Amino acid sequence: MSGLNLSQMQIIMTQQVCPGSARNTISLKLHLPDHTPQQVKEAADVVLDAADIFAVTLTCQEGAWVFTPTGRKVSACSIGKERSAELTEEYMAAMDNCPLAMEQCLYQAEVIPLSGGGSFLYVRFHHVIIDGYGMSLFVQKVLDVLAGKKIARSVFFQESEKGGQEDSFWRSYFDGAEFESAIFPQKAEGNRLKKWRVSVPEQLMKEAEAFGEREDISIPYIFAAAYAFYLAQATDKKDAVFLMPRLNRAPGQMDTLGCYTLLVPVRVQVERTDTFAELGRKVKRASGEASAHKGCGFDRILSALRDENIVGESLSEYVFNFYRFSFCTDLRYSVRFSVAGEMSNHLTFNLFRNERAGLDLQLDYRETVYTEEQAGYFGDAILTIIEQGIAGGGFAGTADQTVKTLADIKMLGEAEYRKITSMKGKSVPVEKNLTIPSLFRQAALQYQDAPALYAGEYAFTFGQLDEISSRIACGIKRLGVQSGDRVAFLLKRDYRLIPTILGIAKAGAAFIPVDPAYPADRISYIMENSRAACLISSENVEIAKKYDYIEIDTLLSQEM
Repeated sequence: MSGLNLSQMQIIMTQQVCPGSARNTISLKLHLPDHTPQQVKEAADVVLDAADIFAVTLTCQEGAWVFTPTGRKVSACSIGKERSAELTEEYMAAMDNCPLAMEQCLYQAEVIPLSGGGSFLYVRFHHVIIDGYGMSLFVQKVLDVLAGKKIARSVFFQESEKGGQEDSFWRSYFDGAEFESAIFPQKAEGNRLKKWRVSVPEQLMKEAEAFGEREDISIPYIFAAAYAFYLAQATDKKDAVFLMPRLNRAPGQMDTLGCYTLLVPVRVQVERTDTFAELGRKVKRASGEASAHKGCGFDRILSALRDENIVGESLSEYVFNFYRFSFCTDLRYSVRFSVAGEMSNHLTFNLFRNERAGLDLQLDYRETVYTEEQAGYFGDAILTIIEQGIAGGGFAGTADQTVKTLADIKMLGEAEYRKITSMKGKSVPVEKNLTIPSLFRQAALQYQDAPALYAGEYAFTFGQLDEISSRIACGIKRLGVQSGDRVAFLLKRDYRLIPTILGIAKAGAAFIPVDPAYPADRISYIMENSRAACLISSENVEIAKKYDYIEIDTLLSQEM
């Protein structure tokens, strides 16, 4: 028997939180147009036979999970029924959503004959036995066998690595951090995963490679820099924080099939005076520092930061993932990798090398947080940021301009820019002495049924926003708030934030915004010294439980 390494223990913990889900199932889809199903099956079985990770079962004994060797591969590769290319895609997509039972089957390999000739090798793995690099290695070994090459035996089960005690580094790494864990911070029900994918334009790739060579920044860090810039801009924070899977393999393990990857948080300080190249180097440096201290494991990192009240429920809802493997073969093939049909974070940014030596960008997004349209805007924005950052020039709808610093970069992609400008209303003359409430009421009367506010899945017209903000105003006045008072609010960035600000203004009070992401001491200082007549908050703001507050949902639901 053998215990689990640190990477595998983290995966098991997520499995125990959501048992029976497919979130820990990953798969490869290898298309081989020139090979028969029998040839592909035999090659896959050679690879399965040559790796000890495929010759074990996983059981829980006295509260601890252990691998038990069986002496031979647990399951052989099968040949399925012949299908058209379209039906094959539908079949594989459906199978992706089927969870693998840990104590019964940790992988399933199948060759699908294509009615037009050729074959698909479809293999589903439980993530506990293989990571993204390992899946790429599996594909390479299959291609090698098909090319007539011999492959070496893969031995995973050796002495496991020990987790490091590096809590102090992570506290220092996040000291003074100011970031938002999510653009849409609401906790969404449902974990269904959907995908948005596009090939990076060939010309942009050439320009990015030339830029990277000139500035000593590799392609992944160029994309990660654009990702960091987008997150900081969208959350209006000085830092961007995202998670990166990092290989935890010793030099002798680079040809070993198994799971070694650890997740690390990367904090990037985004200064608008930086150039894009400077931001790329910051990402490279921050990633290197984080990766060097990955050994204690993500759960311990998160626990250490929670103890310091640096983070709440999550450190970041965003993951950046780059599949670094380059395949070596003269055979014709195409390959895609997939994660399961469920996810716990909001969005994962994936970069894949494709068979044309280019890059595919894929966003895996949580359906209850993002729509397909929003995911598309996100992806387009990343490409737009890179285009401006590496070469200068303008963006959709504007004259050309020279981009010198991040402050000059506009992050809207063409489709999102068109939508926003198409919604632009007529200009309204404004009297200088008007108040916020009177200005808003003028707009509400003029644009009663026009859209005024978008917040995730919520949308409000001017009339609806006027009504719900008036409910808040009436509610706090009933509780004794008078004109000239100060009212504090401690709310996440969701659909209730803007109505609260308007409602307080309508009541004649001054509003004091308090960000839940502030350190606890800072929030206490504001509450003790602001002389606020009351605090508006919500049960989904953990730190609000320390104070007496008015529940925002109660104000929104009451009659005027």
